[in-house]
Formats: sequence, structure tokens, C-alpha cells
Amino acid sequence: MNRLLLYASDCGKAEGLLNSFQKYFNVEVIDANYKSIVNEVLQKQTQCVFITENSLKSQIILNKFEKIRAAICYNQYLIQMCREHNDANVIIIPLENISQNVALHFAQGLSVAEFDTKTTPNHQRRVNKLNLVQ
Repeated sequence: MNRLLLYASDCGKAEGLLNSFQKYFNVEVIDANYKSIVNEVLQKQTQCVFITENSLKSQIILNKFEKIRAAICYNQYLIQMCREHNDANVIIIPLENISQNVALHFAQGLSVAEFDTKTTPNHQRRVNKLNLVQ
């Protein structure tokens, strides 16, 4: 069974993606309010796909919250690396790069990628350094 993915969007153009997300993933739609996103991610210990028109602003704001690691991802490889190497729990997808198929591939990558500390212990050291900054 797929892990719960939280889906948030701060623009009406992305709402059509929700049906596709619900078809393939255990998805919960949450308010695109930054504080709501942070609370849900931390309380449910899950990941969030956040689709936005202003990805850089969203990344800066979300990374100000403790225990949140938000990353802008333009492809599935970046999602995998952000999860495996940096334990990212919010993936920000810029709306201008999105189509329905691309969004599904991104969510697929997020739902299967795991933070990897067993094969490469330096990933955990990197995350510990990130935690010191927060």
C-alpha cells in the first residue's frame, strides 16, 4: 500500500490533477496555507506534493519551519535524490513544468523513495547538519 501523500496547491490551474492523484495514490488534499502544510506533514509523518506558481517563494517559506525540508523538483530523479540524500518531506513542483503525466511520475517517485542511511551514512550526517541550522 502506498504511503499517504498530502497534496496542496496554491493555484486553481492545478486542481485538475487531484483526480489523477486520488486514482493512483492514497492522497489527502490539504489547504495550501503554509502552516497547514507544515502541521499535516509533521503530525502524519508523511510527504507532501505542493504544486505552485511561485516555487522559489514557497521553498524559502517552507524551509523556515523546523523539521521541514522542502525541495523544488523539476524531474523524478531530483525527487529521488532529495528524498534519499536529504530526507525531503515537501516536494515543490513548479506549475509551469507540470502536466498530468509528469505530476503522476513525480508523485510516484516520492511515494517509493526512502531516506537512505544504511548504504551511505553520510546522508544522515548531512541531515544532522541541516537540523543544526534550523
